[in-house]
Amino acid sequence: MTRDRVVIRSVVVVVAAMLVATLIVTAVANAQDGAAPPRRQDPTMIPRSAASRAALDAKAATPDALKDLRVRYGAWEQGDLDTPLRAAEAAVWAWRWDEPALADPSVPAVLRARALVQQGAWDRAIAALVDDASPRATALKGIALAGAGKLAESRAALEPLMAEPMPAVVRTQGQRELVLAKAEALEAWSMTGRVAPQLYEAVIEALGAARALDRTDWEAMLLEARILAARHNRADAWKALADALAQHPRLAEAWRMRGELSAGALEQADALAIAEGIDAFSPACAAAALLRARTALMQDDADGAEPMLRQVLATAPTQPDALAYLAAMHAVRFRPEAMEQALADADRAAPGSPHAPLEVGRMLSRRRQYEDAAVLLRRAWDRAPEWSEPPMELGLMDMQSGEDARALEALRAAVERDPFNVGATLSLRLLEDMAPWPVREGRHFTLRSQPGIDDAMADGMLAQLDAMHEEVCARLGHAPSRRTRIELMPDHEWFGVRLTGLPAIHTIAACTGPVIAMEVPREGSRKKHLGLFDWLDVVRHEYVHTVTLSQTRNRIPHWMTEAIAVDLQHKRRDYKECQMLAAALEGGTLFDFDSILLAFVRPVKPTDRAQAYAQGHWWVEFIREAWGDEALRRMLALYAEGATESQALAQVLDVSKEQFLERFTPWARTQVKAWGLAPEPPPDALLGKDRVEPVSDKELDLLLRSHPEHPDLLELAVRRRTERGEGDAPEVIELLERLCRARPVDPFPHRKLAEVALLSGRDAEAVPHLERLDAVTDRENSYAIELSRIARAAGDGARAGNHIERAVRINPFDPSLRELAAATQIEAGNLAAARVHVVALGILEPDREQHKRRLVRLDELIAKAP
Repeated sequence: MTRDRVVIRSVVVVVAAMLVATLIVTAVANAQDGAAPPRRQDPTMIPRSAASRAALDAKAATPDALKDLRVRYGAWEQGDLDTPLRAAEAAVWAWRWDEPALADPSVPAVLRARALVQQGAWDRAIAALVDDASPRATALKGIALAGAGKLAESRAALEPLMAEPMPAVVRTQGQRELVLAKAEALEAWSMTGRVAPQLYEAVIEALGAARALDRTDWEAMLLEARILAARHNRADAWKALADALAQHPRLAEAWRMRGELSAGALEQADALAIAEGIDAFSPACAAAALLRARTALMQDDADGAEPMLRQVLATAPTQPDALAYLAAMHAVRFRPEAMEQALADADRAAPGSPHAPLEVGRMLSRRRQYEDAAVLLRRAWDRAPEWSEPPMELGLMDMQSGEDARALEALRAAVERDPFNVGATLSLRLLEDMAPWPVREGRHFTLRSQPGIDDAMADGMLAQLDAMHEEVCARLGHAPSRRTRIELMPDHEWFGVRLTGLPAIHTIAACTGPVIAMEVPREGSRKKHLGLFDWLDVVRHEYVHTVTLSQTRNRIPHWMTEAIAVDLQHKRRDYKECQMLAAALEGGTLFDFDSILLAFVRPVKPTDRAQAYAQGHWWVEFIREAWGDEALRRMLALYAEGATESQALAQVLDVSKEQFLERFTPWARTQVKAWGLAPEPPPDALLGKDRVEPVSDKELDLLLRSHPEHPDLLELAVRRRTERGEGDAPEVIELLERLCRARPVDPFPHRKLAEVALLSGRDAEAVPHLERLDAVTDRENSYAIELSRIARAAGDGARAGNHIERAVRINPFDPSLRELAAATQIEAGNLAAARVHVVALGILEPDREQHKRRLVRLDELIAKAP
């Protein structure tokens, strides 16, 4: 082991030498944290295509022909809508159902029927088309019959159309109409029976031919997007929708679909911006209302969804999405009787339709009400046995609940019915790839990971997880009734597929109740990995969700489950969060119990969601300090029984919501003062609010004599002296120590004191500052490495081992760090822990024979140990 120790010691020297640079880099990064994030691209900004601009600029067209073109390409002015046909065409695509022209018999039946289909007025749509046998009319009849739940009749009505040979090329208007009709009917056809896979390919190819014939054919583009979105091919659907909207920017359906794709990718702000964009050309439009309602429901915001749904149903009482979302709204509110009544209302409008039970089952699955969700998803599948969507949703739900065998069965059924369904195909591939993954079993967890390099991390996880379980469950007074499964995903894309069926998701770990999925902490391209993090603290956060959801039967308020999870993490509140809370308190923008929920689901400002997490945590700290841990446990027990938030506050804390906030505010002011973020007098009073010229050194010295513990004056003095190269002067060290006491949450003096101490060889003096810096990060391991080095040099093997294990958790795939960890644990006499790292080294560097020799030697030592 002598040569190995020399190597390891050289690594220690390098790490120590790099720490000062790391501290400086971290300081710069922290200084940049407050900068505004890069502005996101406006999701409603899609420039008009050159081809449609050229069509609108046609010089030879007559005035009437120009009006037709402006209507055709969504560029109309009110004066252009001077005939029933033009007014009806504009209204249909903008979803303006109150347009009188839509009831004018001179308007083609297909146009009138399309508006009725949008409203769910199935019988009226079918009646309007009774004398029209054109391909487009046939497609709409089949869609209306399927929407009404008459799946067998829909199949029969569509059979002649779908039996028509697909044109090899599209050169005539008749060929185009046939292609568009078959494309439009495809979803109803797939709902009512098995579809040959080659039909999907033929339809997409034919739509491409139609687009090649006319580069402005937005109907072909819109239909292509419908087909792709129904197959959960988000990326291609998104592009096809952009193509359609570049020709016709007033397509309400296309905008709604883009908004739903945004909401499905957790881009709620984009979805709501799109709804506002629809309002701009079609005020009070049902497409915007339905988009807002769906976005709200996906964020468990039933109160935000309800007015939108009532608006739609007041105009179109049988609109299928509105009826389904209304039932889902009751599901989100845990009102099963109201949910069943709403489902019955949907059934009266469309007896036998799978649509409403599918939507509500999907929503219940998101709410982790897996048993109830399964009932409704099975009902939808029973009603449409050949449709791929119900078994796909069942499969995804079973994946979340840890029922992999059932998930495999359902997903195979979905892919068998529709091999082009991206969500089902990716999820099935993931499950089949995961099937041979080994299962590691601990006392309270099972762990699955991909064989190979990820074993370097997985092999050492279970003991730490079981210890974490004991700590979390002791604090909460509850343990789940079954083992929790941890699934370690090899990269970010597969993590996204594991959670949603699609690769795009913006987090590193998530809890679905009995299953916690997490990607590995690894550096690399952002598409593959989201960087380093302390995996145990991340799992701790998610496991708190598992426990509190089990403890409350999934009825805990959103803010509280997040707050308790943050509270039980080892990472402490950082300076940025302290500043945010202090500013909210000072500015009167702290949330109340209603607005904190909206901040999670409908944030107005970019900081709202972060403040909701931090303020909820603050509330939990206040409850614990004022009423004790037992009060929190009693509140959780009441939520499990169905108590409301007001009832839990009254019964356990003996306060109303308003009284809670009245008692919280003065406590919070005391906290902010202790953080050093409410100094007296305020800096503006000392330095002058509108002062332009800098404070002179003499004036600053006088102010410090009068206010020796004022954090802003201390910081100004330190920064000024540091800029002059006097950072290690004794008087500056004394100022930094005073600043640490005056504003303990500020990392700046801790970084400077740690830097000075390390460069001066006074390691012991750096320890408290390094510990403070380490406590407020879960992505940077240099502090833990340095703390381990100092403890090891001092002969404190236990502390050295604890710190190095923390460093390894943040970057478990770094061989040099594993070398260091093995040596540290051997010196500490912790041979079992050292063995974990040597095994990991054999996985990370399989070609190095010395790792095998080390492992043999370690096993010999372990066998001889008393």
